[in-house]
Amino acid sequence: MQIYLRSPTRQFHMELLRPFVATVLCLLFAAGLAVGQPAVTNCQAGQGFLHGVASGDPTATSVILWTKFSSRTPTQPTDLTWYISTSNDLSDATSRTSGTVSANGTTDFTVKVDVTSLQADTRYYFAFASGNYSSQLGTTKTLPAMGGPRRQIRLAQQSCVNWRFGFWHVYNMTAQILDIDALVFLGDIIYEYGDDTYPTTDAPPFHRAVDASVRGSVQPSHECVNLSDYRLRHSHAKTDAALQEMQRRVPLIAIWDDHDVANNAWKGGAKNTAKGVTWSERMAAGVQAWHEYVPIRSAGPTEADRLKIYRSFNFGSIATLAVVEGRFAFRTQQYNYTQDPYIQALENNPPDSWDTLPNLAQLRSNYYEALAAPDRTIIGSQVQNLSDDFAASTAANIPWQLFGNGVIVSPRRTPDVEQAIQELYGATASAILGGLLSVSTGKLASVINGLGSSARVLVGTGRFNDTIITDGWDGYVSDREKLHQIFRNSANPVVLAGDSHNAWAYNVIDPNTSLPLAVEFDDPSVTPPGLDALTQLLPGNVLDILQRGMYISNPGLQHSELAHRGTIIHTITQQNLHADYYYANNVYDTTLSRFCGAAFDVKPGAHTLQTSQCTTENQLFFQLGSTADPLMGFSLDQAALTGTALYDCQNTQNNTEGSSPEQGIISDVTDVFG
Repeated sequence: MQIYLRSPTRQFHMELLRPFVATVLCLLFAAGLAVGQPAVTNCQAGQGFLHGVASGDPTATSVILWTKFSSRTPTQPTDLTWYISTSNDLSDATSRTSGTVSANGTTDFTVKVDVTSLQADTRYYFAFASGNYSSQLGTTKTLPAMGGPRRQIRLAQQSCVNWRFGFWHVYNMTAQILDIDALVFLGDIIYEYGDDTYPTTDAPPFHRAVDASVRGSVQPSHECVNLSDYRLRHSHAKTDAALQEMQRRVPLIAIWDDHDVANNAWKGGAKNTAKGVTWSERMAAGVQAWHEYVPIRSAGPTEADRLKIYRSFNFGSIATLAVVEGRFAFRTQQYNYTQDPYIQALENNPPDSWDTLPNLAQLRSNYYEALAAPDRTIIGSQVQNLSDDFAASTAANIPWQLFGNGVIVSPRRTPDVEQAIQELYGATASAILGGLLSVSTGKLASVINGLGSSARVLVGTGRFNDTIITDGWDGYVSDREKLHQIFRNSANPVVLAGDSHNAWAYNVIDPNTSLPLAVEFDDPSVTPPGLDALTQLLPGNVLDILQRGMYISNPGLQHSELAHRGTIIHTITQQNLHADYYYANNVYDTTLSRFCGAAFDVKPGAHTLQTSQCTTENQLFFQLGSTADPLMGFSLDQAALTGTALYDCQNTQNNTEGSSPEQGIISDVTDVFG
């Protein structure tokens, strides 16, 4: 006998589980699933659990379970049965819990179940069923309890996922991490842009490296502005095979950033406005869809409730993680540095005159006073929540206090390209610099928001060691000082941030004492480019210039990676925090290969990064389907990986067009999972 737990892209063969067949039969009949007959796939029926399953916001006693049910009659609610158990075939009646939940149009037929009264530090397996349809099998973990026996935790850190900027190999990597407790996702789980713009229509072809005929067009093809748009964008993302395999294995702890609604958003607006809809309407739509599709523990059903995404998590007696809202609830408008008199003086005068410009020093001082204005805030009243949680963590002798937010905390001073060019090019430095200064006004800003409206600004702010990325904490200096004070009162503060699409590692320096205060790990993106996008606009080996210039301008910077996408994997004990920077070699290749670019250790009390050896792949990753896979015992249906009709099913329901993201690309299991 063969028993299948069905899903749109996988069928899990349970033939190896013959000792549990009787129990499983009872369970499947109770769920209304067809047993012992040919499987009718979700795609053939045009409905079912087409978007996989996920879990999130684990605590020591609870976890959120998520799925979506698609139907040919989407106006009718559908009752779903959920199951969770400590046995991977859901057969253990003692540990198994179940219940029902309604999938309906109010939440775009997504459901979230907050399962409580669970055992601490325990692996669980879960699934959903409705009628003849069953979901993928998922697995999740509860957090260790305070004072429990756990001696190590492992977290992945990542952000920024754009459909057309490559294949989601970073999700493939994450699905294979051994003994992972959670993925800390720091924003931009979708991008709002339309299929032909990112971020502007005149951006170089680099931005559209994955052709729609290969990857499939993003849905909807236009920029998201209303609830239907944002729902479809999230729904479309969850058809990706790599995402589905990751999210059914790894609990998610997530926050949003700007592109989850609109670029450079703040509480009163965004950089790219939309016609026919107010900002408050657009923001509410994007935030609602995010809550529907991201498995976090929502504060409540109202618009005001949805903005409350501050949460904290205790990983036993090892670490406390606090994540904050930094976009839509409190953030004041970003300082428009391009209109500041100091920046304009650099813009409007040749570099050889800067040192003699009258009042330039005063203009520069005024610029920094504006950035430090006390009414400028990024996290608002959450600073008190953070202070309380980190104080409690420190008082409980928990060694590590992790601060997760969307944007980089450390000062990001513009790279000193003049000195870098001189060091790298010597006799030809003058020609290289002249070519850089000839780049037309606006070209830099068309690629990297906030880098400068012309190469003069890039060169000038680099020469004078300035910060100009005012969308980050550099634009909210008063709030950053409050954050630093919390760090001073904490045992071992660690910053986790995303946003920039490039990887960085910093020693956070206390501006009052010039001593190390914390460490900071800034992850690269999953797909979209960062400073590497400038390679088509600037002369010379621009990545080498920018990278060297960043080290010159930023003494706290310990690592940078400008050319690759990836994730940071934190392995944490009470005595050590170890971080591995793992990168995909090329997200535009259809197959995954990976490498470790850097590794660091942090010792309690040091507040300083120490270069370390990378954790080897066999110590950090497993092969899906191997004995180390928590979902082992289920053979992947390889045929389902080639030309799956999953996306076609969604097209039928949403009346859209496009080809399967996997069609013609994935030929075997290794193509998907590396």
